[in-house]
Amino acid sequence: MNKFIKELAKEAGFDEYDGSLIKEGRDCEVYVDNELEKFAELIIEMCMEIVINSDPSPKMVVHEPYRTIVENIKDYFWYEEDIFEDKEE
Repeated sequence: MNKFIKELAKEAGFDEYDGSLIKEGRDCEVYVDNELEKFAELIIEMCMEIVINSDPSPKMVVHEPYRTIVENIKDYFWYEEDIFEDKEE
C-alpha cells in the first residue's frame, strides 16, 4: 500500500499491526489493507477524471495544463494506471 495512503488511513482512525491496517471492532480486529487501498485508488481515479472532464476542449484531446495536473496527482500517489490511454492527442 502507498505510504501516503497508509498515513491518511491512520489519520482516519485505522491502526497498524504487523505492517497491515486494521480497524478494531467490538470483539475483533479486521484487516482492511486491500479494501482500503482499492477505495483510495477509486477516489484518486475519480479526482483525475474530474480534472480531465473540466477541460473545455473536445474530449478527444486533453490540453497540457489538465494533463499536468493529472500527472501531478499520479506522481503524488504513485498511481500506476494510465488515465490518458483512451484520450488521443
